[in-house]
Amino acid sequence: MLAAVDLGSNSFHMVVARYADGHLTLVDRLREMVRLADGLTSDLLLSDDAQQLALDCLSRFGERLRSFDPNDVVAVGTNTLRRAKNGAEFLQRAKAHLGHSIDIISGLEEARLVYLGASHSVPPSSKRRLVVDIGGGSTELIVGQGFEPQRMYSLFMGCVSISRVFFPGGRISRRKLEEARLTIDQEIAPVVAPLKALGWKYAFGSSGTARAIQEVLTEVDPQATAITADGMRRLRNQLLQLKHMDEVSWNNLQERRRPVFLGGLLIMERIFDALNIESMTPTDYSLREGLLYDTLGKWSGEDARERSVRVLANKYDADPDQAQRLATIALKLFKRVYKEWHLPRRQSRQLLRWAATLHEIGLGIAHSHYHRHGGYIVANADLPGFSRNLQQRLAWLIAGHRRRVPPLPSMAAQSSWNERLPKLLAVLRIAVVIVRGRQVDDVPKIRAQVDGDCLRVRFPRGWLQKRPLTELGLKEEAEIFAALGIRMKFA
Repeated sequence: MLAAVDLGSNSFHMVVARYADGHLTLVDRLREMVRLADGLTSDLLLSDDAQQLALDCLSRFGERLRSFDPNDVVAVGTNTLRRAKNGAEFLQRAKAHLGHSIDIISGLEEARLVYLGASHSVPPSSKRRLVVDIGGGSTELIVGQGFEPQRMYSLFMGCVSISRVFFPGGRISRRKLEEARLTIDQEIAPVVAPLKALGWKYAFGSSGTARAIQEVLTEVDPQATAITADGMRRLRNQLLQLKHMDEVSWNNLQERRRPVFLGGLLIMERIFDALNIESMTPTDYSLREGLLYDTLGKWSGEDARERSVRVLANKYDADPDQAQRLATIALKLFKRVYKEWHLPRRQSRQLLRWAATLHEIGLGIAHSHYHRHGGYIVANADLPGFSRNLQQRLAWLIAGHRRRVPPLPSMAAQSSWNERLPKLLAVLRIAVVIVRGRQVDDVPKIRAQVDGDCLRVRFPRGWLQKRPLTELGLKEEAEIFAALGIRMKFA
């Protein structure tokens, strides 16, 4: 059994699925319209009321997930939590209510996952497909082929944000509608040419906005089998005859969707116009289903994160032989200490291996402070498959693999990784000193053990004495980590 939770800006979603014989079968689906984006104040803080509404929802989700293993649940936050200054504090409370960790993902990672989910719910085709996902705070536009996205954009607008700014309280006016259209056009304009250049055969809408538009169109015209520009124009003209969204009489428009419907309709209409879309088919699968399929990919060796690390290493021409030497020593050390240091085995091994692969990418910029350059690249690159938290942890390890140990990343400082990361860094830095000579035949067989609060590392007899530079480097590491509360002994 697998579960995915999507903390969106408009709605919170949870899907539960059973995986057997190579197939994924959805068995449960929960959705609550929380409108988290409405609770974001002008100074980008989540209000107490918005947080409480969200936590109450997550408590209900948590009841359903109480028996799930942590490895079988993936939960992510999107645009509003990306923007909220107090998002990290909220996530700590949210984890307690949900019973599982929650990661914040970037806009492009959201786009990738949206496409992955949507592409599993539409007819197979060798032709390119456009997927549009209008969320509460962001809108994703993706063109892909098969299950692979080829171009992805995340636009800084959504049905909640547009409705909130231009139609506050549900009030409708022609002047505000025109202002909204101009704002939407400005946001869309930079992505029109590259998307058109790639081209597509079919268009799909993967959001609640797309489904709501289709349901209203079907009510207005029972012959409407898809979303069209003419159909949306009719809906907009009908709304302009009203002064308030409360006057809407469409039975198919759910009460909870009504306050944000006009904002979503205008975004979709302007996307149709800008990209010359003739018709669009709504699909039920989106981000949360993409999370499920992404999890299955990690199990089967198709982990998007592995591809991201490999692509980044190749881009900056990192030395694969040195990376392998470093990974070999670091993972041997880790194997000896992870239980005593209470480090999660799978996650920690991945971090160490990725850090080893990427630790020298900063050399592609300059040798001076190359560890900082590498950390900056990883922290700011678009890495498909990585949550923001995970990307920060990896960047911190790379930036700290030599010289001064940097301050912990903000997300780690508020979680159990506050204690884990320095221990992982100690393992990585010891390995960096050992393989500094870059010689294939000079990697020793080492033993390590945790003795109370002390890490003891033993080398073959006489090995250290013959390598005074390495011995000095290890002594310097011991001094550095003593200040962090980690004692080291080398013999």
